[in-house]
Amino acid sequence: MNKSKYLDGYLPKIVYHLTKGNKDKVQYFYDQQVKRYGPFTCADYDRLGELLQKERINAKYNPNA
Repeated sequence: MNKSKYLDGYLPKIVYHLTKGNKDKVQYFYDQQVKRYGPFTCADYDRLGELLQKERINAKYNPNA
């Protein structure tokens, strides 16, 4: 993965909009990720899963955050 300034690229934004149900934003940031960093790799999908799990845990224990 060629990620310089932002280690996770657009992955956190993808996760955020996934959890909010914003399909159009998910697609937009997915496209931006691919444009900037190339096709998704297994490592990208793994990281996406990790971030999604963290977001769900955070939402469960901090519903107002």
